[in-house]
Amino acid sequence: MMRKESVFNFLQEETKSFISLNDSPKLNSTSISEAMGIARYNISRDLNRLVEEEKVIKLSGRPVCFLAKDLIEEKIGNSLVIDETLTMEKIKKLLTKQSQKSSNDFPFSELIGYDGSLENAVKQAKAALLYPPFGLHSLLTGPSGSGKTTFARFMYQYATNFGKLQKDAPYIVFNCADYSNNQHLLLDHLFGHVKHAFTGAESDKDGLIASANNGILFLDEIHRLPPEGQEMLFSIMDRGEYYRLGESSNPRKVQLLIIGATTEEIKGNILSTFLRRIPLKIYMPSVKERGLAEKIKLIYFCFKQEAKKVGRKLQVNEDVIRFFLQYDPVGNIGQMKNDIQLLCANALVDSISSQSEIIQVKLSHLSTYLIDQFYYTHSSEINSEIREKLKLLKIEEFVFNPEGEKDSDPFLLVDEEDSISHDVLEVYHKHLQGESSLSPLKSIIHGKAQQLAKKQGNRQQAIFKIVSRKNYEVTINILKKIAQNKQYHLEESNIKSLALHLDTLIEKISEGYCFRDNNFLEQRKPNELALEKEIEVAEQICKEISNQLEVKLPESEKYFISLYLKAMNEKYTEKKIGVLVLMHGTTAATDLASTSNQLLNVDHAVGLNMPLTQSVADTLEKATTIIQEIDQGKGVVILSDMGSLNMFGDIITKKTGIPTQTIKMVTTPMAIEATRKSLLPKMSITELCESIIEQSAYIGNSVEDIQTKIFEEKPETLVDDRRSKIICILEESLIFLDGTVIYDLLEAEAKKIAENYPIEHYEDFWIKFLFHMSNMIERAIRKEQFSREESVIIIQANTTLYQYLKELLKPLENRFAIVIEDSELSYLMELIEVNTSTIYEEYQ
Repeated sequence: MMRKESVFNFLQEETKSFISLNDSPKLNSTSISEAMGIARYNISRDLNRLVEEEKVIKLSGRPVCFLAKDLIEEKIGNSLVIDETLTMEKIKKLLTKQSQKSSNDFPFSELIGYDGSLENAVKQAKAALLYPPFGLHSLLTGPSGSGKTTFARFMYQYATNFGKLQKDAPYIVFNCADYSNNQHLLLDHLFGHVKHAFTGAESDKDGLIASANNGILFLDEIHRLPPEGQEMLFSIMDRGEYYRLGESSNPRKVQLLIIGATTEEIKGNILSTFLRRIPLKIYMPSVKERGLAEKIKLIYFCFKQEAKKVGRKLQVNEDVIRFFLQYDPVGNIGQMKNDIQLLCANALVDSISSQSEIIQVKLSHLSTYLIDQFYYTHSSEINSEIREKLKLLKIEEFVFNPEGEKDSDPFLLVDEEDSISHDVLEVYHKHLQGESSLSPLKSIIHGKAQQLAKKQGNRQQAIFKIVSRKNYEVTINILKKIAQNKQYHLEESNIKSLALHLDTLIEKISEGYCFRDNNFLEQRKPNELALEKEIEVAEQICKEISNQLEVKLPESEKYFISLYLKAMNEKYTEKKIGVLVLMHGTTAATDLASTSNQLLNVDHAVGLNMPLTQSVADTLEKATTIIQEIDQGKGVVILSDMGSLNMFGDIITKKTGIPTQTIKMVTTPMAIEATRKSLLPKMSITELCESIIEQSAYIGNSVEDIQTKIFEEKPETLVDDRRSKIICILEESLIFLDGTVIYDLLEAEAKKIAENYPIEHYEDFWIKFLFHMSNMIERAIRKEQFSREESVIIIQANTTLYQYLKELLKPLENRFAIVIEDSELSYLMELIEVNTSTIYEEYQ
């Protein structure tokens, strides 16, 4: 080791003693000379060289003292302004101030970004926890992986450290998403229940709210808490009271602080009345929103932790650091940690193969999906600003040693069982002990890479085998940006096609190809007026490509592009009606849509399944998104099978303004016919629906109903087995009702209806009737029946059927102490009408 390095290492240890307020650290040339046994003039020369290299601070005063710069700046959390006024007294004041600040804010002060991007969040959290008498309820918002769960835990620790909570105060964590498919069970977990509150409640049970008394209840994914559950929390927030399920008197007293967290937009996902009771909304920033200095600290910490886990020195290439400073991880900090772990795992395998003591981490160790993103970040306009900053940032190879005390950064702590390094390290240690080869290690790394690629969004495409990735990505971004700015519609396939053309053109230019386009330019003037808009857009495209890829496109190119744009826009004017098939079950809708597309050799109809375990709200949200995607300006026709799905069209139209019409019946022939007619250029959505409804009795009439025939020919034992399976499926969607009992009750009602009305395909009708009625009864029990504006019109159009059903359902109303609303009856009327020989008419 060179003398200068020895002097620097000695000064670092003495600086640590100074920071720790130990007595008499050796910080001047004389004391260092005596301690190291090196001549004073050599010590002075080495210290001054270290000052020139900006590794050491030289302080004013007598005797002249020196400090290790990186250790001081790390402690105070800021860069030092080094001038003649910087004295030992000033350094001590800065350290004292930082120490007091950290002590008052612990454990928040341990967070990376505590006095940066998280400064406002920390202030809000402290205000919420210290507000008398017991604090303010809070809501943490921000993207997935931004640290909301950890921040909530630190709020609890701060409250106990500050004396606002007892040291042993409870901290209860509950993720509402875990039970979002069973709202009753979710509420039972939270509030508990009394004996006989519902089927299966054999004894009293306290919920998590009781467990959190005198502490904090953290509700993650709080937007998954149903409106009923949010309302049940009102009394806790307002009066410190609540009821267990099935309890109606003697409210229970509780004192607790509620901290919620959500990744969703607050408005529309959480009741406004609930939000009014939560005074503080604390936002947690994504990795992308954090400053460059914080990103460096996050990256530094991740690599440092990996070095300690494997017990080996990591040498990380500059390009790797620059990549992680630019990339935008979908899962934010958690994703960054996993990506770095996987990168180090790949480097570890190489180091074992080459028998190298130091693990060298290079860009080549990035997984394929990250390499794709590396190119993407360099071609993206979004990252241009940070790339300019990085040009000014001096980054050298980072070296991370496994020695030293284990650091802990709260944002980066995850359960070891869920981390990538857990499996990798286990196999690695077995390899060191001679119990395993490298093959299992490579297999684990490959599997983890595939998982992360799926989460991150794999941008790798086969197209990059034949074109330049950089040229292609840059061109794609240019086209999308200009299309948006100039309000030009460019379909994805057309954008890719034009990008491929431009990539080929750029390659020709780079190879020195000579373009002879004078003849073309002579013919351009007669067409310029008709292409005025397109030429303007094409000029902008050529200009952007020339600037970003530093290539001069030929003069004729803008006219080629303008002709291409004109052709695309003319094609877009041939708009089509969208087709959405909505059905209960796990595959019915998508199978039907796929069949229609295959028979017509198109890719137009879209299917959306509603499994029995999926809520109506989730299905409605998915249907809204699909309709927004497939609408081309002429609206979307919906083919639905029954129940709540029939309501979706009206709701989505009101929300989005997209015209929809619903055909409240769906068969394979109808779906095929709707898809075929939706492609006709002159067809309107109203004409399409009227045509399908009018012909519904005849479409596919020549096809024998094989399912009914098979069922009729089955022996009695198979029928009983089928009944058991249906009951089993039915019970998965029920909360209060017993599947066997409701099956028998409703089967009797269905047979009565079939005796009075000419039901076609009875077995198909019976299954729909069973699931619709059982869920309708449960909604009535929960007082959550659907409302419907057009129910009066539907009832008036067929008062005979309405009166018949009112009388038929009275025994069910008496048995379950419910009143079935007319709006719900109107859906049942439609179910019967579309399954009778009477042609169904859509009531306007």
